[in-house]
Amino acid sequence: MDYFMGVFRWTLLVGAILACAAVSKIGVVGF
Repeated sequence: MDYFMGVFRWTLLVGAILACAAVSKIGVVGF
């Protein structure tokens, strides 16, 4: 259970980072 929770937590963390990167990239481009 702890393993799956760890993977889930890391997945959310990476997803949030990618989302922020995408938003910042879109903001820089001007869309």
